[in-house]
Amino acid sequence: MRADVCLAFVFSLHFICTIIAQNCTYTHGKWSWDLSPLISSSGTGDWSIDDDTYKWHFNVCGDTLRNPSCPYANSAYYTDKDSASSSSSCVVAGITANETWSMIDFFDPRRGPSLNYTTTEPCSGMFRSTKIDFVCDASSSGYPSSIQSEDDRCQTTIQFNTKYACTT
Repeated sequence: MRADVCLAFVFSLHFICTIIAQNCTYTHGKWSWDLSPLISSSGTGDWSIDDDTYKWHFNVCGDTLRNPSCPYANSAYYTDKDSASSSSSCVVAGITANETWSMIDFFDPRRGPSLNYTTTEPCSGMFRSTKIDFVCDASSSGYPSSIQSEDDRCQTTIQFNTKYACTT
């Protein structure tokens, strides 16, 4: 079990929240989510989504199933989607050991939680990161529905619609 403390400063008010992550659960105040069913395994493969140029691969609460061209284990990476080779150059976009949880909307937890993976490699003056916003969709067991990258792919947000993001 891991416990972190986060501080949010909004309109000069100080909010303190406790984050508890165990397996793939997240608790924020009286709200909680169990995203464990979304963890990829060797039988299901990594989650993936394409943008205009790249194919993004990621796992929820764990490492990807390892692309041999990646230099080390990771929770998110991308490759050139037009490459004929499955071992095309890999760019690591997140490390499981550097995961943090937050809310899509601090004032409305019903919108769902966010899982953020960062790397330790500099990218345009920051560290490369991939944020997964889990959006409540009561009719869906889960799929990544959109992707948006900023700052030369240094910060990427994936929207993931799933019934597991609906509060319990």
